Amino acid sequence: MRGRRRKRRSWKVHESRTLRGVDLTIVDGIPATSVVRTILDLPAVAHPYLVGKAVDHACRRDPAVLDAIVRRHRELPRRGRRGAVLLSRMLAERVGEPIGDTDFETIALRLVRSVGLPHPMPQYEVRDDDFVAYLDLAWPDIKWFVECDSLDEHSGKGPHEWDRMRRRHLKRLGWDPVEVTYDDVTTRAAQTGQELRELYDARARAKRPESGVPQTLDPC
Repeated sequence: MRGRRRKRRSWKVHESRTLRGVDLTIVDGIPATSVVRTILDLPAVAHPYLVGKAVDHACRRDPAVLDAIVRRHRELPRRGRRGAVLLSRMLAERVGEPIGDTDFETIALRLVRSVGLPHPMPQYEVRDDDFVAYLDLAWPDIKWFVECDSLDEHSGKGPHEWDRMRRRHLKRLGWDPVEVTYDDVTTRAAQTGQELRELYDARARAKRPESGVPQTLDPC
């Protein structure tokens, strides 16, 4: 269960705030992280030599996986993510160009601030008994959040269902999500920014009745 710590002698438990359905797969009936996500997390726990071997082995088995690793690496927040700088350098060597230092969440944060939205709370934690979710950019006062969503056509049924169950639970708790892709906040930034401004304003109006509007009082 997330959030509960137990001492183990032979293995360690690692938690992540950034897992999405695209990062998951099923192996022999057991939930696991995908090849792409496993490689992205590997630099935090393995020697650089082993990380390089893992990347090259995955690319030999599936040449398309390198593009998927680069795309997901760009999407994930890098603040506090161990090994992110090392992986950026390794991937740059293999694709022949710099990967860049700005992650998906940071670009989205700059966009919402550029259109005048109040500063959101990044990676805001929502708990409901055993359910735990971390919202990428959240405005808790109106229960509205922007989700930096990854589109991966190779995801199977299980990962998509995992994401949908998570969103349904958040809806039941009163949260209103808006999903944006990497292209939304980069190549379509102006249009996306305007849409987010309009959606935020509409949510704020719905959650905060305008002053001066008579309130209905319960009879005594």
